[in-house]
Amino acid sequence: TPVPTEVPTPEPLDGGDITLREDKGRQIRAPAGVATISDGWAAYPDEEDYAVTVLGENCRVRWESFDVEAADGCEYDYALLTSGSFSQKYCGGSLPPTVLLTGGSFTVTLHSDEAVNGAGFLLSFECGVETPAPETPLPTAAPTPVPTEVPTPEPLDGGDITLREDKGRQIRAPAGV
Repeated sequence: TPVPTEVPTPEPLDGGDITLREDKGRQIRAPAGVATISDGWAAYPDEEDYAVTVLGENCRVRWESFDVEAADGCEYDYALLTSGSFSQKYCGGSLPPTVLLTGGSFTVTLHSDEAVNGAGFLLSFECGVETPAPETPLPTAAPTPVPTEVPTPEPLDGGDITLREDKGRQIRAPAGV
């Protein structure tokens, strides 16, 4: 009967500049100040899943460069950013938006399929940033309507009517056609 062995969970690393290639599967304690996560390659490899988790509160994540195979729905290659209920895939060549993640950690994953690779990405992050207070709209007073009397013109007796000449007028129906 084989004896089960426990594999110890590695202690989180103290942060700094992180590469997915070297720190795959690690937890990183967020450092003071700005740090970076890169994929670590000139072009990322085929058929891989690399992820690191950063432990820190209120982290602002900014993509500095980004080139991951583009596809509808990011179905082939993608960078995945997750934190609590937030989960977003990114692909293509445009920089994804900067986000503020308020959970206690976030994970960055690079997934690649068997072909077509981009240059990868570089992102910077800073944890411990102040979260902006929610905006409270100032109450606005509705403008007070100024009463104006527009005299109602007397109805015209019917006949041949043109919209151009009788615009806004009331017309009494004539007898007959």
